[in-house]
Amino acid sequence: MNPCNIWIGSQLGILKGVQLKDNSTSSYGDCKASDNPPEILSMCWTDSYEKEICVGFQSGSIKHFNTDTCSYTTNWNEFVGKGQFTGLHHHNGCYIGCFDSGKLCYNSENSNLTEINTGGQTSRMTVNPLNPMLVATGGKQNNLKLWDLSKPKEAVFKAKNMPNDSLGLQVPVWITNIAILPCNHQQPEIITVSKYHKIQVYDPRAQRRPVSVTELGNSPLLSLALEPEQRRVIVGDNKGTMTLFDLKSKRPVGNFKGCTGSIRSIACHPSENAIAACGLDRHLRVFDLESRQPRYKFYLKSKLNSLLFHSQSFKKSKRERGTTAENDDNDSELSDVWDELEVIEDSLPQKSKLPTFSQKNDAKSQKKEDKVKQLGK
Repeated sequence: MNPCNIWIGSQLGILKGVQLKDNSTSSYGDCKASDNPPEILSMCWTDSYEKEICVGFQSGSIKHFNTDTCSYTTNWNEFVGKGQFTGLHHHNGCYIGCFDSGKLCYNSENSNLTEINTGGQTSRMTVNPLNPMLVATGGKQNNLKLWDLSKPKEAVFKAKNMPNDSLGLQVPVWITNIAILPCNHQQPEIITVSKYHKIQVYDPRAQRRPVSVTELGNSPLLSLALEPEQRRVIVGDNKGTMTLFDLKSKRPVGNFKGCTGSIRSIACHPSENAIAACGLDRHLRVFDLESRQPRYKFYLKSKLNSLLFHSQSFKKSKRERGTTAENDDNDSELSDVWDELEVIEDSLPQKSKLPTFSQKNDAKSQKKEDKVKQLGK
C-alpha cells in the first residue's frame, strides 16, 4: 500500500488520508464513539521525516498518529482546558500551542509548561519554519505580535494599527491567518489576512505599520498559504473563492475555480507545483499552481478543518507510466479485434408498429368522406 499524500482533519474528529496515485481515500477514528466527538482543529508533522502527525483536538488534547502503522500511538493532555487550538507545532519533543482564549503555551525541555498571554482573542498562531522558537500571533482586536519563546516576557515585535479613518474612528483589527517568510534572523517579513478582506504585509525591520495593505474581494479571508518560491500567496475566503496573489505587484493573478464553501485550509506541495484546499463543502481539491486548473477532487463526507501535504512525490514513475502505456496498448488491440468481427444481422421478423393516435383520426375522417361520397351518388 502506497503512503498517503495528503492528510485531512474533519469536524467529526476523523483523520482522513488521500492517495493521489491510486485515487483512494481512507479514514481513521470512530465518530460513533461519542455523541459529540471533538473536532480536529490543527495538525503538524512531529519532525522532518514526516512519519508522525500531531493532531490537535477541540478538547485541547494532542494525539500522535503514525502514518506507517496508520494508528494513534501517543496521547498528550497538558493543554486540555486552555481553549480551542488556533495553531500547533512540535519541535524536538516540545509542543507549541495557541488557543482562542489568547493563551500561547509551550513545554520546555525540562517539561515545565510556560504560558504567555497574547493580549486578547487569538485566531491564528504561525511558526517560523527556520526558527520554530519565533512565532507570530493575531486575532480579533489583537494586532500582530512576534514572540521569541526563549524570551517570553515581552513580544519582540508589536504591530501598530493603521491611522484612523476619515471619521476619526479606529480601524478595526481581526487577523484570521498568518504566514511567515522563512528566514534565520529575528525580524522576518509577515503576511496576514483579515476578516475585513485585507492582505497586509509587515516588515518589522522597516516599521510597525504594514508596508502594504490590499483589499481583496468583499468576503472575510480565512485561509492562507505561501508558495514554495515565496513570491506569491494563495488566499481563501468564506464563500469559496481561492485567489493567487502576487506579493511584488500587490495584485491578484487569478482564481482557482471549483470550491463552493468556506475554505478552511490551504497547503502547497514543496516540489510538485500543486496546491490542496479543503473546507466546509466536504471536498478536497488539488490544483496546478501555475495553470490554476483542477487535478484531483475527492468527496470526504464530512466538513474539513485542516490538512497536511506530504513532501513525497505523487507523480507516476517511469515504470508506472510504462505499465499504463502497456495497458493502453492491450486495450487498443482488443478494440481492433472487436472491430474486425462481422456483424450478424437479426433475421427475426420485426413486429408491426401500432398506429398512432393521429393516424387513427386520419383513418376515421377518410371513412366519413367515403360515406358522404357514396350518399351523394
